[in-house]
Parts: sequence; structure tokens; C-alpha cells
Amino acid sequence: MVDSVVGYKNSLEHIQEELQRLACLIHFQILKFRERGRGGSGSDHLGGLCIQDDEIDAILSEVSQAAPVPSSQEEDPAYSRPLLDAYVTRTARISDRKAASAQEGTVLALERLKALFRLSAFDVDALLVFLAPEIDLRYEKLYAYLQDDVTQRRLSVACVLNLLCPSFEARLNARQRFTPVAPLMWHALLTPIPELPGQAASLLAHSMKVDERIVQELLGVGLPDPRLLPLLRWEASHVPWERLVLSEEVKGRLEKMMGWLVAQRASLQGGQGRPEGTILYFHGAAGAGKQTVAGAVCQRLGLRLLVMDVERLLHGEIPFPTAVRLIFREVLLQQAALYVDHFDLLLVEEGKVRLLRKTFLEEMGHLTGLLFLSGREDWMPEAPFTQNVFIRMAFPVPTETVRQSLWRAALDGSCVPSLDVEALANRFCMGAGQIHHVVAAAKDLALGRDFASGPIGADDLQSACKAYFHQQVSALVTLVQPGRRWDEMVLPKTQMDQLRGMVSWVKYRNLVYKEWGFERRLSLGKGLNALFSGPSGTGKTMAAEVVAGELGLDLYKIDLSMIVSKYIGETEKNLGRVFQEARDSRAILFFDEADAIFGKRSEVKEAHDRYANIEIGYLLQKMEEHDGVVVLATNLSKNMDEAFLRRIQFTIEFPHPDAENRRRIWEGMLPDALPLASDVDLGFLAQSLRLTGGHIRNVVMAGAFLAAANGKVVTMMHLMQAARQEYQKMGWLCTKADFGPYHSRLEETRG
Repeated sequence: MVDSVVGYKNSLEHIQEELQRLACLIHFQILKFRERGRGGSGSDHLGGLCIQDDEIDAILSEVSQAAPVPSSQEEDPAYSRPLLDAYVTRTARISDRKAASAQEGTVLALERLKALFRLSAFDVDALLVFLAPEIDLRYEKLYAYLQDDVTQRRLSVACVLNLLCPSFEARLNARQRFTPVAPLMWHALLTPIPELPGQAASLLAHSMKVDERIVQELLGVGLPDPRLLPLLRWEASHVPWERLVLSEEVKGRLEKMMGWLVAQRASLQGGQGRPEGTILYFHGAAGAGKQTVAGAVCQRLGLRLLVMDVERLLHGEIPFPTAVRLIFREVLLQQAALYVDHFDLLLVEEGKVRLLRKTFLEEMGHLTGLLFLSGREDWMPEAPFTQNVFIRMAFPVPTETVRQSLWRAALDGSCVPSLDVEALANRFCMGAGQIHHVVAAAKDLALGRDFASGPIGADDLQSACKAYFHQQVSALVTLVQPGRRWDEMVLPKTQMDQLRGMVSWVKYRNLVYKEWGFERRLSLGKGLNALFSGPSGTGKTMAAEVVAGELGLDLYKIDLSMIVSKYIGETEKNLGRVFQEARDSRAILFFDEADAIFGKRSEVKEAHDRYANIEIGYLLQKMEEHDGVVVLATNLSKNMDEAFLRRIQFTIEFPHPDAENRRRIWEGMLPDALPLASDVDLGFLAQSLRLTGGHIRNVVMAGAFLAAANGKVVTMMHLMQAARQEYQKMGWLCTKADFGPYHSRLEETRG
């Protein structure tokens, strides 16, 4: 290289000179086109439409920055010599200027693209030929003229092969560069122009255009592909590596992994080793710190992090294979690491999803950078990656001690001094990302309270935490806001003591398990499982609300119709989600009519029995692993499987209330503001009507509406009419023994 050679000022200057070089070949092909007698000065060829030869010559002169070949030389076999000489001269000059640019530190977009996607020299020239009309529309006229069709303004593959390849054998070999697995097509650098109806489907007949994202990249506009905006986002809130809050075990393994990654990156930058992709599969519960760690790793390595959510990808407007290919291309263009959230959605063994996973794994096989996969469950690929390193790393649920450190780091002194961080860490099972999200929401709540930059209070954090988890509640559960109090419960003393015992169990679990050392004796079974049994309406749901309210926990009531599925494996998947949501939010799980799913296992006589027993076995496993509160409610405890009963710490029988307790229920159901007639006899109602609390509530409400429509005062007859409706609803006979002197009057109203 001559010392006086100056590098390119920018990528556009380089591309323009490359196009001038290729213009020599285009000129050469046009002259050959004329030599075959197809055209000529002033001809009206092209089906009645005319592009004049002198117009083409003028364009060629302008785009090639060279003097046109005199027409008198067109019949001379040596006419091509000046063009070919110019082509060789410009090729050498471009090579020298590219070398000078590299020495000057100027990054040329075309050269960068060539390295990123491992393009051959032919690929680069083909890309430039297809790029030319995107920069200068005059090339459309040249291409139409060259193809003898004014409507064909983009070159076909056949024309590009003729233009760039000197022989038939070279054209045959170069044809492979347009097959689906070749870099130009695999990475969607080129996209076929849709064919017209009846057009030949041959590869050679296809016209191509450079993808718009690649055009922008070559022109120096590095904005992400707009089609991917709903699917990708930059992760900017990196926690520095030194400030990561993790358990000692996890932090130690990550330190070793980090050292290995730094060494790998240094060897590649030093020109040693081969460029291979590194796939890190982070698995663990939501909030365990997977994405936070990925961000810290990237910050340590000097990489940006793109985050992709598989759930959005599966439900996006772009077809899955196309979207995946564009995303991996974008990662290469941005030279970023990719974090794939909810990757385990692709691990479902269902036909369609399995095919989508195969597509995703094929794209991963072309990766040469850093890829993070994030899921809840552990996973190993079906076949080992041949060109990528695959490392699995488990992220356990943050311990309470780690959660305390996470809360303190996120709050960073912005809370009231009296805030009980230990109580927060015990109440809510959150990871780093969730805690930062909640603290930001709590700051907004604190500001909105008095519009002053005051400290965050305990109420702000409690509200923000509950709001966060309420957003995460799925359709599988019903969120019940506990609003019942102890004084509303009407139960015998034994049952009330048992309920208070449940509360004490939860309140003092840390003292017993941690400080007194029982945690080391129990690997599983540290949760609290309770069985509420008794007739419908005896207060089982109310008792669960009272316990949840006393503990300050949410109550998740399980809709069994949403849980149980006829499809194999779906019930277990639904149950897994329910227990996971309860673990994250520390909510109490309440299974009403639990014998429908927690019932006795049956003798296996058919396939259905076998799968039903598998579901029960899975439930037993989840109850043993769960460290929260699970309440099973049933009308008949004898229908429950014995294996469940062995795992129950509290079995509370809700009896049918006696007359005294029924009187208390009646009194508790009547609001102070209710206009009550003097003939209402609560003693008679409690003694004669053998109703449970739930049925009494129905009677009081129905009687109030009868009174609202007739007299505006609740009378004894209103309540007796409502009681008769309740009896009929339950299929009971309305006898004189129950309704006494009101029986005949009720019969008269019926007539």
C-alpha cells in the first residue's frame, strides 16, 4: 500500500466507490447486450416502450465516474479492455483505501457486515448490486435495459450471476449463494420480491432486494428493525457486578463463570481460539435474580443486553420463524447479548410448540455471541450443540437473609427509619428485579400522598407489593380480599382455638424453624396444611378469610373447573402455576370442595384411573414442597385420600350450629340500620330453622329485599317467606314442625 493512500471518511464514501467499480461490469454487460443485436442507438425496443441508448450511456458515465466507451469501438473485440482495466484498477485502489481506513480506526459498514455474517467476496458484490437502486434510482433504468424489460427494474439472480461470474462453472457454483442456507438468505440480508401470478418459480428468475434494515445499517443508521419493537427492548438498569446480592454458593459459582467468560473473550480478541457462541441457561423461580445477573455479566464484559420475551414472540403478528431469524440478526448487528425470558414456554411437548423450538434451536446454532436463556425448570437440549458452549445454572429462591439485603439495597435509605425490613422479607418472597419494581411504585405512592419528597412508609411498600402480585394473579385463582373479623365467627371454642393455633404457627415459624433449629431437621414439609370439613355454609370460607386477614395475607380461592383438565399433563401444569403464584405472593391457597381433586386414589382399571392417580401424586409432592399455607375445604373428610390426611397439621371440623350458635349468627347478620318489626322472633328462628350460617345469610338478604318491595320494614313473615325459599332451594320439605304457626300463613300466601 502506498503511504499517500487515504482511508475513507465514512461508509457511504466506501459504498459509492464500490458501486463505481461494479458499474464497470454493468457497462461491460450492456455492451455485450448490444453486441448481440438487442438494442442499438435509437432503437425502440422493449415492447414499444423506449429507453434510448444515449440515455443509458449518460447514466453509465455518471454512475461509473468514467468516460463512456466510444460507439465506434463497440464492434471492436477490444472494446472491453478499458472497462476491465478500470475494474482492476479500482479494485486495487479500494483494497488499499480499506486497509488505510482500518489503520485509521474507521469502521466501514460493508466490511463490518461481511465479517458479522461471514460473507464471501461474491456475496458482498451481489449485495452491492441489489443495493444500488436503493441509493440511486438510475440503476433501475440500467437494470430494465439490461433485462430487455422496462417493468423489470430489479435484477434477477440470473442477471447477477452473469454480471459477476466469468464462466458457466463459476455461475453454477455461485448459484448456491442464493439458497436458503447461504448467509445472504439465512440472515435475510436479501429478500425475494414477491412473484407475479404465473411467473416462473425458478431461483434464477427471482428478483431480490436488500432488506430495509440492512440498507439502513449500510447507510449508517443503526436503529433496530421497527418490526421487532414489540418483541425486543434494551435492558439499561444494570446492577454492577460488585453490588449483586446473592447467596454465597450462587455468587461463588458465578464468579468462576465470570472468570471463564472474561478469559474466553480475551483470547478471541487476541486472535486465539475460534469464535463460538456461549449459551447460559438460567433456571429458577421468577424473581430469583436471573435477569439482574445477566445484566451484571454484560456490564462486566462491556456488552449491551437485549431482552426478548417468548410469550410475546408466540403471540406476535410476525410469523415465529421470521421473527426469530430477524431477532438473531438484530443481535448480530447490534453486537449485543440476548436474554430470552420465559424460554420454558418452548419446552412444552406439544406438536406445534416442538416444531417452533426446533426452529429456535437451529437459529441458536448459528450464534457466535452470548445468549441467556431463562426458565423456571431445568432443561437439557435434545442434542448437544456442536459449535456452542452450553452451561446450566440454577437460581434458587432467595433466602430470607438475601431478601433482607435486597430490600436494603433497593431502598438505599429512602424509607422511614422505623421500617421493619425483616418483616418485608418474611412477608413477600421477591427477587432483585421485583423488589426494585415495588420500591419504584412505593416511591410514587409516597409522592402522591402529599406531593412532597418524603420517605417511603411501610403502608406504601405493603400497597405496592400487593398491587404487584395482584397483577400477576392468573385466571386459575380468584383473589379474595380478606375482610372478615374474629368477632364475626360463630364456632365452638375448640374450633376457634384451632384457628388461632394456625395463626400462631405462621407467625412464629421463623422462631421455631430458624432460631430453634428445626429447619435443619426438615428438608420438606415446612408449610402449613389445614383441612376444614363440615356441611356447606358452616363457615369454612369465612374462617379462611379471618386467618388470612389476621396474618395480613391474600387469599387465593381455587377454581377447580379451571384447574382440572381432560388433557394429559395439563392439570399438573395448572397446579404448578397455582402453587408458584402462592409462593411468590405468600398468599393462602384455599381449595373449596377439595375432595374433587384431593380424593381417594382408585384401583387402576383403565388409563383414566392411572392419570388421575398421577395427578394426586403430583399434588402430594407440591404440598410437601410448598412452604406456605394450604387450606383444603370439604363437606366429607372421609372422602379424602389418606396420604393427604397424613400431611395435614390442622384438621378442623365445622359442625352444624346448635340453637345457641344459630341465635348468635342471626343476630350477627342483622345490620344496626336495618328497620326491623317488633314481631321478629330471633329465638324462634334459631330454635326451629336448622340452618347453617350460609343459609341464614341467604334468608336475611332475601327477607330484606322482600321488605324493600313491600312495606320498607322487615317483618317475621318476610323472613319466613325467605326461609321457605331457602328450604325449597335445598330440596327440604317446609313442615309445620319447622315453621310452626307461620306454616298456615305461608300456605295461604302460596295459594
